[in-house]
Amino acid sequence: QFDRPPFLLTFSSTGVNDAGFVDSETLSPTFYRSYDLVSGRTGLAWNAARDELIYSVGETTDRLHLLQDSCAELGCPVLLIPSIPSVGSNVVNLVGLAVGGPDEEIFVLERGTGQVHVIDRETGEFLRTIHLPAIIEGAMTLVSDGVDVVNDRLVIANNQQDQLFVYRTRDPDAGEDGGVTDYSPAAPEAMHRVLRDDEPVDIEFTGLAYDDVTRKLWCADAPKGELMVVSMVPGEE
Repeated sequence: QFDRPPFLLTFSSTGVNDAGFVDSETLSPTFYRSYDLVSGRTGLAWNAARDELIYSVGETTDRLHLLQDSCAELGCPVLLIPSIPSVGSNVVNLVGLAVGGPDEEIFVLERGTGQVHVIDRETGEFLRTIHLPAIIEGAMTLVSDGVDVVNDRLVIANNQQDQLFVYRTRDPDAGEDGGVTDYSPAAPEAMHRVLRDDEPVDIEFTGLAYDDVTRKLWCADAPKGELMVVSMVPGEE
């Protein structure tokens, strides 16, 4: 019964550049500050074994970029994503990246499927897929002691439930074949609610990084524009 709708709809003209990042030159003063959620949705992983940063340009991709010291002279190398059986191609729409562990594995969290694909950093070969029991959209990192793969854990931000989910990286009952056999955990090994002063925090984590010295998890919360530190010490998560 209104002559016109009882709301105002306004569109932002802020676009993205050729690399898929928010174009700061087109920001309009009419709107609140825009946050770069596009580039933050692809993940970022530091590979200490090779002193390289692994990232993707854009969400849907067939390659990972490897930022190394030699990039200035030789250009940055790329690692082509191998053909993944459950995907049916070598193109993945990724939402998170992690790397590390004794076997130097790369973990790629696929958007909208609840699947984590594992790639051998040394050979670039596909190893296995971890079929998570739920679809999780959030940042991911690897917690590892660098010695025994049985201690490797993936920490994934479940932004919809404001929790951190912890999963094993391979089937503990698969023996020596655990590194190349698909794994379907029935449930996360642990779930931790993100709290501040004992109060739940509404999270939108687009980046996670684990400090194995202090056993703390650095978390980038995109909408708030904040970095948070979360304890991962057993019993004090």
